[in-house]
Amino acid sequence: MLTMSKYAVIKVNNEQILVSEGDVFKINKSDNLNTEVLLYTAENQTLVGTPVVSGVKVTLEKLEDSRDRKISVNRFKAKSRYHKNKGHRQEVSTVKVTAITEAKTKTKKEEN
Repeated sequence: MLTMSKYAVIKVNNEQILVSEGDVFKINKSDNLNTEVLLYTAENQTLVGTPVVSGVKVTLEKLEDSRDRKISVNRFKAKSRYHKNKGHRQEVSTVKVTAITEAKTKTKKEEN
C-alpha cells in the first residue's frame, strides 16, 4: 500500500510512471515534457481517467541530460568460434516533479 498523500500516474514519452511531488526520475531523452495524467489520488479522493483525467496537471522540471550506464550486448554461436561484444549507452533526461495541481471545478451554486 502506498503511503504518499498525493500521487499520480502520468504518461511521458509513452512511459507510464507513478510520481508524487518532489520525485526525481529518469526518462528517455526528450525536450518535450508534456504529460498526461492517467490516475490521480489525494487524501480520500481518487480520479481515474478515461483515458485522461481532466483538471489535474503535473509540472515537471528538467534537471539534466546525460547518458545512462553502459549495457553489454553479446552474440555467441557455439562450435563456430563466433562471438561479438557490443556496448550501448542510452541518452536520458533527469526530471523532477515540482507540483501536482488540481483545478477547482465550479458547482452550479457557485456560478449563480
